[in-house]
Amino acid sequence: PGPAVAMIAYDNRTYLRIVFRFTGSLIWSKLVVLPTMVSCIICVIVFQNPDALRLSEHLEWPAWVYSTVLSFAIIFRTSLANNRFFDGVTSSMKMISLWRSAFISLP
Repeated sequence: PGPAVAMIAYDNRTYLRIVFRFTGSLIWSKLVVLPTMVSCIICVIVFQNPDALRLSEHLEWPAWVYSTVLSFAIIFRTSLANNRFFDGVTSSMKMISLWRSAFISLP
């Protein structure tokens, strides 16, 4: 039929290498690292000197609305990811039970 082709060797046991690799990882993308660094710098400045970033009266309301909407978005996204994970667990358990049932019914 043709020459034998080597199988792809997967090494999924090194979890830290998978999470912290620079290619294909969301953790190290520019869209994640830059806003995180900016927000951390702002937090350090605010905690070191609370009067440095005091909002004026007309900016407190938009900041409150923005933080409320951002909090809702983060909670909603986390809930959605949690639901997807447990839907995957349920589907995996159903698949395992169907495979087990098929194996047991073999003559």
